[in-house]
Amino acid sequence: MFCEVPIKSTCRKKLLKFALQSTDWELGKKESGGSYTFMATRVPYEIFKDDVFLNFYLNNILGIKNKKNLTGLIFKMKPKTFYVPHTDTNRTHTINLLLNDECESTTFFVKDEFRPSQVNVEFLEYDKDKYYVLNTQELHSVVNKNQDRYVFSFGNNKISYDEVVKSVDKEYKLNKWQGISNVIIGEKNIGWELDIKWKNI
Repeated sequence: MFCEVPIKSTCRKKLLKFALQSTDWELGKKESGGSYTFMATRVPYEIFKDDVFLNFYLNNILGIKNKKNLTGLIFKMKPKTFYVPHTDTNRTHTINLLLNDECESTTFFVKDEFRPSQVNVEFLEYDKDKYYVLNTQELHSVVNKNQDRYVFSFGNNKISYDEVVKSVDKEYKLNKWQGISNVIIGEKNIGWELDIKWKNI
């Protein structure tokens, strides 16, 4: 489902400043012919080029050499809005960073059906300046409460969520994880336990 990266962002404030100054959030409609309904804008690599973890992800995991025209995404949510639970159609995973200094919002993943009208969920509570790897092939959603919510997001469909988590663990030694499916971390086979709680390695 998701895991926390044990290294802090060094570019969150720059990204937040960029987001607050942006006026065009119709990227999705432009690039998908109107079918993409998320509010989003592109952010150039120049803004986050000095971030240690993002460069590790781009260089060592994705193997991107030419970053001249590279961009990430910033998603915006209006207050009192809700993302319908969904899976991403063109991303196997994302690296997410909540940009707000403070934000009353809740991210959750749908685990399984409890009853016909109820499902079990796993909550992701973002810590300030922390990156999270999300498995976007699992149903997920966000409820936003009191203010505009900004999230930096970078992902692709060339490498799986499990592969990204294993690479991050090898470099940074993950301390905790959540709902990772069939992946070996720290020589411990977690298997298919999608209902596991926070565990120490």
